Amino acid sequence: MTKASSRWRISVLAGITISLIFVCYSLANLDWKVFSTSIVSVDPRLLVIFILTLLLTMVLRAWRWHVITGLSRQDWHSVWRASCIGYGGTAIFPARAGEVMRVIHLQRTSSASTGLAVGSSIVDRLVDAVALCVLVGLGLVIFVSDTAVERHFFVVAGVLVISGIATMAFLLGGDRSRAVLARLNRCGATGSRVAGWLSQAFSELQSLRNWRVVSAITALQIAISLLDVLACWILLWAFGWPLPIAAAYVTLICLAMVSALPSTPGYLGVYQVAAMAALHEFGLARSEALAYGTLLQACNFGLFLAAGSWAYLTTRR
Repeated sequence: MTKASSRWRISVLAGITISLIFVCYSLANLDWKVFSTSIVSVDPRLLVIFILTLLLTMVLRAWRWHVITGLSRQDWHSVWRASCIGYGGTAIFPARAGEVMRVIHLQRTSSASTGLAVGSSIVDRLVDAVALCVLVGLGLVIFVSDTAVERHFFVVAGVLVISGIATMAFLLGGDRSRAVLARLNRCGATGSRVAGWLSQAFSELQSLRNWRVVSAITALQIAISLLDVLACWILLWAFGWPLPIAAAYVTLICLAMVSALPSTPGYLGVYQVAAMAALHEFGLARSEALAYGTLLQACNFGLFLAAGSWAYLTTRR
């Protein structure tokens, strides 16, 4: 068994274990009557608006990735389908296989090279990570007084920010980046292959030097973050709970932090634990928060699966 295969098995096993723990914790002392009543009381009109908002965030994330790649307008459909394939893969396969699937699909169906597909995907996810760090950081400053929690968060945020800076420094590093590639080329077959991918990414992601491109990425990310919070808030109102937007903000923070852990496909148990942790502070009963988390997960899973299936079937034609 190779090291990569062993790590993948460990990741899958850890995900199953964590999800089982979350599910058992969620179901403990559950009041099924309150749970079912909460689900039945959901306003279908607001639920449709919520789903459309989720879909809009998916489109904007694909648009952001398209801007990062620097591909032509003709390749937009390939980027969108690749994003949908990634969502579908995340919904049904373990260990975040959707990330790999979207890169492969983009490379096969567009003019993007392997290096560009891999490099742009990494930059895209780094943008997501930094944005979540900003959201979580603001939430900790506003809502959390535990200094130990804040300290651990800033350590993680620091690692992500350093990774982002290192990635951008490589892409914009000129002769120094070429020196790194030259050293990798001397590290055998694997090093040469990695150097080839990085060389393609280095040459094809130079559009990130343009301040207009960076501004567009930043504007899209701000819109995405605002819509993420808005979507969570709309679903709260769909249940008939007139909670402040802070409740949606804290829910999004908890979901972002818990979903960073390994889990099963579709994040079974993750949404429920995050909702219970966040909404308890706003006076919701455990079973009500569980109903919210379950519907939030079901809508995301259904939308991801539908989008992935559509992209797969239309590409085959």
